[in-house]
Amino acid sequence: MTKDRLIEIASEGYPDGMIALYWDKTAQRVDMKTNHGDGLAKFIACELSYTYDPEATQDAQLGELVRVMNTAIRELTSVVRSAVAYIGRDENGKLKKLGKKRGRPKEVQPTDMIPQPIVKRKRGRPRKDQYESVHSPVVSPVRP
Repeated sequence: MTKDRLIEIASEGYPDGMIALYWDKTAQRVDMKTNHGDGLAKFIACELSYTYDPEATQDAQLGELVRVMNTAIRELTSVVRSAVAYIGRDENGKLKKLGKKRGRPKEVQPTDMIPQPIVKRKRGRPRKDQYESVHSPVVSPVRP
């Protein structure tokens, strides 16, 4: 399998095929000067280029692609978890007060900031604790 084909396969699965835009076929490397505004696509192209083994079979090369992308998923998930842990905290890392319920202050929990899937109901209004969409760009805390 060639590097060009490996980049093409990865680009087919990426939104808008942006990975291929960072790949220079003539130089057989990632064009680091090019900026199409998608750093993740550039990162993926770099990872595939660095881990490419011309001696490997097609299945071994695709297996390596899967391994590298799974590693990236784990690392990105760790970054997200770290960021979520700081949501609702002040500069000193202490939880901010959200409001009062039954006379007691309620603290914002980091897990309250993670969007939850919406359950479709046939009739009536959605429950208070439901989000409009799982993919909503705005995440607000769940208030019981």
